[in-house]
Amino acid sequence: MTLRQMAPGPVELTPEVRQAMARQLINPDLDPTYVEFYANMCRKIQRLLSTKSDCLVLSGEGILGLEAACASLIEPGTKVLCLANGVFGAGFVDFVTAYGGMPIVIE
Repeated sequence: MTLRQMAPGPVELTPEVRQAMARQLINPDLDPTYVEFYANMCRKIQRLLSTKSDCLVLSGEGILGLEAACASLIEPGTKVLCLANGVFGAGFVDFVTAYGGMPIVIE
């Protein structure tokens, strides 16, 4: 029987994924093809969400999204519901506090 790691992160890579990762990559900071791809993707997200507001796609861990939400939405004194669900819940409380919010922690 072949065992397979199915937990979220670090995972075993299939041969197909390893082969795909071996291809030549572009530098998203410098490649005009990527710049156009990203701009097009953001326009599609605007249409999908029916908004004229700027849309951005963050490339990073989930915690980056939590901090971006705090930075974008919290004003001093804003009450924010925070779920105590371990390390990431505690980190979210830290972000809320750092951006001037008032965390309300649910244990």
